[in-house]
Amino acid sequence: MELLSPAGNYLSALCAFNAGADAIYLGGKAFSARMSADNFDDEEMKKIIIYAHLLNKKVFVTMNTLIYQDEFNKAVKYAEFLYQNNVDGLIIQDLGFAFYLHQVYPNLILHASTQLNCHNLDQAKALKKIGFKRIVLAREAPLSLIKEVKAIGLEVEVFIHGALCVSFSGNCLMSSFIGDRSGNRGRCAQPCRMKYSLMKENEEITSSYMISTKDLNTLQYIDELKKENVDSLKIEGRLKQLEYVYLVTKAYRNALDKNNKSLKNDQENLQNIFSRTFTKGYMFNESIFSLLNQNSSSHQGERIGYVKYVKNNNIYIFLEKNIHRLDGIRFNDNKQNGLQIQKMFVNHTPVEEAKKGQIIEIKNVSFLVKNDVEVIRTSSYLLIKKVEEENKKIYKRKISGRITAYKNKPLIFEIFIGKAKIKKVSSLVQTALNKGTSKERIIDQFTKVNSLPLTFEKIEFNGDEDIFIPISQINELRNSALDELIKLFTKENKIIKNEYSCSSSKESEKLLNLTITSKIKYQNIDTLTKANRINFKHLNYEKMMVDYFVEGNLLIASPYCNITNSYALDAYFAFNYQKCFLSNELDKDSIKNIIDDYYFRHQIYPNVGLQIYGRLEMMIMKSCPIGTYYHNQKDHCNRCKKNQFYLKDRMNALFPLLSDENCITTVLDYRILYLINRLDELKNMHIKNYYLSFTLENEDEAKKIIENVYNNFNEENTLNNSSYYLGHYTRRAL
Repeated sequence: MELLSPAGNYLSALCAFNAGADAIYLGGKAFSARMSADNFDDEEMKKIIIYAHLLNKKVFVTMNTLIYQDEFNKAVKYAEFLYQNNVDGLIIQDLGFAFYLHQVYPNLILHASTQLNCHNLDQAKALKKIGFKRIVLAREAPLSLIKEVKAIGLEVEVFIHGALCVSFSGNCLMSSFIGDRSGNRGRCAQPCRMKYSLMKENEEITSSYMISTKDLNTLQYIDELKKENVDSLKIEGRLKQLEYVYLVTKAYRNALDKNNKSLKNDQENLQNIFSRTFTKGYMFNESIFSLLNQNSSSHQGERIGYVKYVKNNNIYIFLEKNIHRLDGIRFNDNKQNGLQIQKMFVNHTPVEEAKKGQIIEIKNVSFLVKNDVEVIRTSSYLLIKKVEEENKKIYKRKISGRITAYKNKPLIFEIFIGKAKIKKVSSLVQTALNKGTSKERIIDQFTKVNSLPLTFEKIEFNGDEDIFIPISQINELRNSALDELIKLFTKENKIIKNEYSCSSSKESEKLLNLTITSKIKYQNIDTLTKANRINFKHLNYEKMMVDYFVEGNLLIASPYCNITNSYALDAYFAFNYQKCFLSNELDKDSIKNIIDDYYFRHQIYPNVGLQIYGRLEMMIMKSCPIGTYYHNQKDHCNRCKKNQFYLKDRMNALFPLLSDENCITTVLDYRILYLINRLDELKNMHIKNYYLSFTLENEDEAKKIIENVYNNFNEENTLNNSSYYLGHYTRRAL
């Protein structure tokens, strides 16, 4: 079972290996879902792959963003660079990119990112056909799915620790549409971690971190994952500090190695290094009312005492645990102020460390705090120092060697690593005329491996006593052997490259073809919409890679299938989809690029569509902020069936909430996408399919919108609505 750790930079990668990771995952400077991490340039990428392979470890590179048409060739070029440098696999979200790579580079190993939101067997089968060898299951997936996916010949990777997305991964548009920073493009601004007011109609119920999740912690469940034969256990954290990477990896390494004595200490370390409080996650049947921490979205740390009293801007804290100078603390009140302890006093005497039961004094604090407020430790000086000390001892792979040095015979140096053997021969060994070269000096010189992560476990010396070997000769022979060893473990792949080919779809013959979804079933839907032109269905909250509508016998890819390039169209058409709606994150130039590129390759325009009306689904959550709040008040629930609830942000925008019978909740945009006034422009781009989504509209409102479409937009009746906007149509998301 592989332990897979995050590496946001080179030092994090070393910390992960030191702590016992079998593999790391990391990103380059582009196409990574963690663009705010340091990430790896090309030289660092080559260097870390060499380093890992010498340790017999693996490196997986994330190219897990949606790829626009005008950057597709750049992404392919970077994938080929990684392939040449022997990367162990690419983690991918974009289906078009995966579809292309598997055809052109059939030996390149592809892993399906959790951004593809695979949470059922049908999805897994489809992903296997596209060419994926491993699937990172959706965090919402049940434990039972692991065996089902493995049974069809795929490797399975699951998240075991760290931050959780509140939305189904790959289906969160909130950051993209309120701040132009797309989560599907690696630039999520984390709006889920912000404060919101919960509104019932016009009444404010509470103001808190309504949709902020707890952090995942499955340290106690590793044996259950072993029973399921999971291939890889994944730790979240490419944006976290070195100490986090090391301590979390070390804790799970101990659990995998059955070091049960360390469990209590490891759990304390996990809580101290970073925690928004913990959840065992949906894989282990966490309640949908226990996933959110609505009290705070920041690191919680551990309670170490409380404020005894305050006097003249000096705070006196009664300690329930030991504390050290330079620890970070936070006062757990409405203000949530914190500080790093630069000086502290016990009985007016400055101390470096204070013990449980003592009262410490912190002087000249710039903010106010009341008596009895809980005090939280947010960072531990001693814990960080311990990690620093442990990481001074770089983890190295053990190798063995043999030196043969007889007079008047060639000097021979051999290295043995696993089943591999390196043998290098130099010029004749000389007889010592004066002072010879000692056996100890020869061995010492041959075992210097510079910065390589290798150490000689044993080295055999066969030779004479009174010999002379120049140090320069030893160095040259050793370096030659090490260079060959590096080449053996890091040799460039021989690229096997095929031509890309894919058949085209059929072009739409209709000039105006509507697809409609609605939260409620209108009585006169057929007469309103010219019967047989409309697919009517209730909203589907279980969004997925194969999210689709069925219109008659047609299979239609919805706007939430994340189609952002022409190769994604190829992929869906290859799976017998007859119509594809493009992603709502595209601007008009990107839309035109997709259609033009498709036409250039196939000499036919694709049967594509675009959403032109409706509140976009910002998030789809397998949890309910309404139910969580009322459940915590011991009063649950079904309130969403009686009243309309909203989340109100700091700009007073109201995001409607829709929940189904399983409390799966959709956060809708506070605005309404309206592109009906662009129909002529869209038709000129060869878009003939249009998608309307009705959620809060009554039947008269829906009728008016549909009439606008058929009348090719009535300007007087529509532009006066201040809720209407163009989405990303005139400005592409970052």
